Parts: sequence; structure tokens; C-alpha cells
Amino acid sequence: MLALCAAAGQAFETTTTVTRTDGRTETVRLQEARFESPTDYGFRGRVADQAVQYKIDDIWRLDFGREPFPFQAPEQIWFTDGTRLSGTLARDDGANDPDAARTDLFRTLFVKRQALAGISRLTPAPTQLPAALPGRDVLWTADGDRMVGRLVRIEPHAVSFRSELGSTVCPRSRLRALILSPAEAPAAAPPEGRWVLTFVNGDRVFTPRWQIQEGGKLECALGDSRLLTELRLLERAVYLGPRARIFSRLQPARFAMAPRLEGTQAIIVDRAPEDRALRVGAREYLFGLFLRPDCEMEYALEEGARHWLAEIGLSSELARDGSARVLFAVGDADWQPRALNVKDKPEAIALDLNGARRLRIKIESDSLWGVGAHVIVGEPVLIHQ
Repeated sequence: MLALCAAAGQAFETTTTVTRTDGRTETVRLQEARFESPTDYGFRGRVADQAVQYKIDDIWRLDFGREPFPFQAPEQIWFTDGTRLSGTLARDDGANDPDAARTDLFRTLFVKRQALAGISRLTPAPTQLPAALPGRDVLWTADGDRMVGRLVRIEPHAVSFRSELGSTVCPRSRLRALILSPAEAPAAAPPEGRWVLTFVNGDRVFTPRWQIQEGGKLECALGDSRLLTELRLLERAVYLGPRARIFSRLQPARFAMAPRLEGTQAIIVDRAPEDRALRVGAREYLFGLFLRPDCEMEYALEEGARHWLAEIGLSSELARDGSARVLFAVGDADWQPRALNVKDKPEAIALDLNGARRLRIKIESDSLWGVGAHVIVGEPVLIHQ
């Protein structure tokens, strides 16, 4: 495992908001980061004049208070573990030779074909790359053409592809997505014990370990590669430890919606309509729920669930004005309302479940047909004992 601490001779300090797994938050002047195991005290810093330290397993999120901005690179490089980096895939000299991935925030990486899920030129970038076909690559052009076959070569300005209809050369400027057929499908969410590092340009890395180095440098592991960039480019870090369960993967035990919504998708999991990413303002979420107004759902909770953590807000993708109310009820308790406006920043929510076995969520809006009142529940997790 990796041991991290401030380098001797040069003190390091930055400010971050730490959200614990019980929902408590503190603004900490981070002075030391050391990752050895989830039960070790991996973060040390100061709150006011008091020294504090946290076990890794007690952390849900670190928020560095930086505003994200849109992708600048024309392409996004996708890895089979779910990592997405903006940059350019430079070459492909064969299935067993390393490709050169020139990234925006990190140095050039050399990665094997088996680690790559594909590339895309979509704006804004989707949360997930479309699935490949077993044993077949897929070329999707800006004109809407879709070819199934095998990638021949990636060149600086074009992609050579062979399908049953013959060979074609697609200019990279006309490429919508190239979906490779790896040994394993791209991960939709990181496995247990991984961090999700989200950077200001939308890049995200799934990693089991990362560290802060001398001079405010950030280093993290990506497969066999080592990524190095500036800590000032990190927007937030979410830890999906052994006690965390992704809430959006649960199916509601009961769901009801207004009759006028029949025939529509009143609840969409891990994406917005038209395969868009879940976004509140400039913040993008890896997983979560898209909810239309005038619907209500009830979830059955497993024994041992202690806290429900998420961010909520209104989608700014579909409207520039609107408002809604989100109501939560834990067990048989009364509804707890939260008012949202499309111009507001995401709001962190922490519910103490107190051993309850059900959670109800209801969306209300006074907007006509719910226009501008589409609720995003961003990266919700259940924390177990």
C-alpha cells in the first residue's frame, strides 16, 4: 500500500470540506494524506486551532470548492475500469502494443489496448460510453452511420476500420465514438474500496489509491500507470468504501406518478433523458436519479443501513427557470421538505435512517407540466454499519 505525507523541508496545506459517512461536515486545512488501509487515519489537518484526523473508512467525500468547467479537448479517452480522460489517443500499432494517450491534465500515458474501452467526440461527454458488442468493435460517425467490425488503425487525423461492408477511413473530425470490444465491459461504477476523483474539466479517475506530493502535486494510480497532475485541478473525491452502497441501483418497492405523466420516464437511473449526463449547473454526477415532478417512490432498506447521503438540485440541461420541492420521509416519520430552484447550486443532504426499513421520496412543483423542475439526486449512497 502507499504511504503519503508532506515532504520534508516544504510544508503543504490546502483547504477541503470533509463529509463523513454520518453526514457531518468540517472545513479542514489538510496537512497530511496517508493511505494504507480503510481503518488507518489517512487524513490529518486542522479545524480552527484544533488538530483533527480521520479514518479513510469514515470519509464519504472531500470537496475542494473549485468550480468545474466544460471539456476543452475534442476527444475523451475511456478505460475499461470506467475512467474517462480528455485528450487524444495518438496511435494503435497493434493489439499488443501500447497506445499513447495524450491527456489534458496528466502527462502522456502508454496503455495497452486491453485497458481501453474506446474514444468519443461528444459534447457534452456522456456519463457512460455505449456498450460494445462481444468480440466486435463499433464505429459511430457524426452522420449517424454505425459500423460493426474491427479497428484497423488509429492515425493522427483518421481512423481505419473494417466491417462486413468493406474497409473505410473516417476522419477523426467526423468521429462520434469508437467503441472497442475489451475483455470486460466498461465499469459503470467503481468497485468497493475505490475513490472517484473528479477534476475541474470533467475528467474522472477510478483509483484504489492517490496521494498529495510536495508542492501541491497529486498522484494517483490508473492500472499499471501513474497519473500526476496539480492538486488545484481536483474538484472532489468520493470514497466508496466497504460500508457504502450505491442507492440508485435499488429498485423502488412502490412508485406512483400523476396520470398526466403516464407514458413518460418519470424516473431515470444514472443518466438524464437522451443519454445525457446528470448535471446540476456545471457539476456532473457519475450515478444518481433523474426525477420528474409529481411522482412518489418508496424504497425498502436493508437492515444495517444507517445514513443516506446525496446532493440534490434541479437539472439546468432542460430549462433555465423553474422550482420544485423534494420531500423525504424516513420510516413512518413526517415529510421533510426541501425547496429547490434551477439557479441554485447543489445542496448536500444527509438523512439519519435510525434503523428504518423504508425511505420515501416525493417530488412536487407548481410549474406547468413540471417545466424546469426536473430533480437530480446526485451520487446517492447508503452507509451501513
